[in-house]
Amino acid sequence: MYKSSKDSANMALRQAKREYYIPKSQNPKTNPKHAWQTINDILGRNNNVNTIHEIEHSGKSVSSTEELKEIFNEYFTIIGPNLA
Repeated sequence: MYKSSKDSANMALRQAKREYYIPKSQNPKTNPKHAWQTINDILGRNNNVNTIHEIEHSGKSVSSTEELKEIFNEYFTIIGPNLA
């Protein structure tokens, strides 16, 4: 029952995606930008870049690029041994 339910859900999901994306991709020659946005959406590409400008560390606000580099470097160099 689980396998048949999973298969039915997957088929329904594929059909829904097909019905959603096919109309969006009908005429890519008229609007290439829109066509590429649709392709990137299908492939899961995301152009949003999250940049950290300021963090709070040890009770103080840090916004200097050099200090941010040092804080992140320190954090990522000790996280492995701490988790082990």
